[in-house]
Amino acid sequence: FSPDGALVVTAALDHTAKIWRAETGQCLRTLRGHRHQALSAAFSPDGALVATGSRDHTARIWNAETGQCLRILLGHLGRVESAAFSPDGVLMATSANDVARIWNAETGEFLRTLKGHTFRVSSATFSLDSALVVTAAQDSTAKIWSAETGECLRTLHGHLYGVNSAAFSPDGLSVVTASWDCTAKIWNAETGECLRTLRDEGGVTSAAF
Repeated sequence: FSPDGALVVTAALDHTAKIWRAETGQCLRTLRGHRHQALSAAFSPDGALVATGSRDHTARIWNAETGQCLRILLGHLGRVESAAFSPDGVLMATSANDVARIWNAETGEFLRTLKGHTFRVSSATFSLDSALVVTAAQDSTAKIWSAETGECLRTLHGHLYGVNSAAFSPDGLSVVTASWDCTAKIWNAETGECLRTLRDEGGVTSAAF
């Protein structure tokens, strides 16, 4: 959703993303430019921009009002699994292969690489204060990083199989992860301690506060 809840953005296998009016279901514009399947799409905090990630190894930043592609973020060596803005709108995080990257959201300038996972990074998202990034990876771990320096602050060990998503709680004190091991886990973001495990009957693909 857009921040005001009026719009929805979708990413599709036809290489496009689309912006829709939530109330009526009307397609307002189609974002064309990716050369392979679009895997993720998200609005900026002010709703003016959309970020997309694609199997074409790029992320793109679009004008949500006009549908114009403003910037192409190059440098990943594999499909871009996720692309997200920081809550303050200053930064973007993308994930591909075994790394995440931090970018200047206004200029598209590459700033730093978050390197430490040993297998595909499924997602990268910011804390509400934009100071931290949490990544989920198929190496069965999640990691918490400094967005400013790229330093890995903590590694969350405990899942038995790949971790599909990770997200901070609104107060930034906790992280929730979802894994193919049929569990979601809630962690203390400061210490990395697993606080509780939520067990399901199948692999858990996403979890959020």
